[in-house]
Amino acid sequence: MEEKNKSIIFKSSNINNSEFKDSNIEEVIIPSSITKIEPEAFKNAKKLNKVVINEGIDSIDDYAFAGCESLDLETITLPNSLENIGKCAFKDCNKICKNSTIKLQNSIKHIGNGAFSNSNIETLNLEDIDHVIEIDSNPLSEVGFLSKNSIKRITFVDETINHIFSLNKY
Repeated sequence: MEEKNKSIIFKSSNINNSEFKDSNIEEVIIPSSITKIEPEAFKNAKKLNKVVINEGIDSIDDYAFAGCESLDLETITLPNSLENIGKCAFKDCNKICKNSTIKLQNSIKHIGNGAFSNSNIETLNLEDIDHVIEIDSNPLSEVGFLSKNSIKRITFVDETINHIFSLNKY
């Protein structure tokens, strides 16, 4: 890992649990050699405002970017290799611009409870999804998938899809 002007460029193969929790980093470039962002890796990194996630990442674990209040998710491209977004992974990343869209790639298989809770996401784009996505969700929970969210629209590949989600209710 190399730190340069409060930016991080990873040279190893993993990002450890809570490695940058509560840090002052501002920018992160995650190379294709890293496949997993472990739980709370960047939790509460309040100054983090830019994340580049390259192909190769298949899992963003629980609370990985939770509380990164300067992080604008509209600037993050989720890679085609991403299969799992953990519980509350982007919770409280509420700098997101109004009217923003998060586009999930066809590789996504699982979205944890509250993955995007307390954000300003308006549209969740699932147009590239052609399979069932498992979503952990308790609609009565404070961190339910859509709780404290401004999501107004979910777009699908076409309107004839009857079962794109498999909800795991607690």
